[in-house]
Amino acid sequence: MMQWKKSKLYLQTVILFIICLGAETHILNTENMGVPVFMTSVLLIILLAAACCDLKNRTIPIWLILISMVFGVITLGLSRSPTLIKAHIVGGFLAFLIIAPLVYITKGQIGTGDLLLLAVTGLLSGWTDLLNILFLSVLLSGVFSILLIVLKKGSSRSEIPFAPFIFLATAVVNL
Repeated sequence: MMQWKKSKLYLQTVILFIICLGAETHILNTENMGVPVFMTSVLLIILLAAACCDLKNRTIPIWLILISMVFGVITLGLSRSPTLIKAHIVGGFLAFLIIAPLVYITKGQIGTGDLLLLAVTGLLSGWTDLLNILFLSVLLSGVFSILLIVLKKGSSRSEIPFAPFIFLATAVVNL
């Protein structure tokens, strides 16, 4: 029964993802909207789905990461803007270079799913937004952790899902 509920959640996420992609494609055809706005909108949808999965299951589905990476590469290829392509590819690699050592140092407290989700965030947002998102997500999760400790709801060893903070930080940075 539990497996069916997980599959149902994933199916709902994919359907929401497809519907939103269709709606965002329409936005691209309107005046003053471009590829960066489209990519940011889709990134927020992806991060919301990842945050829900991380909160519920403490994992981020690899298929969501893979679909997001393929989407980012295809969209960047269609943009035909060398500057945009470079900034976004650097963002993806920069996230990986910053977070990969932390995954190793923290012995898994920062998970591989968080690493890959931040790489997707860098790919879809570009390196300048990525740095702001990374800083703000770490700050938000730190404040939340301190609150848990002060309220005696957790300890310094408590694990919290990081994807919701990545989502919140991305939303704030893109206001």
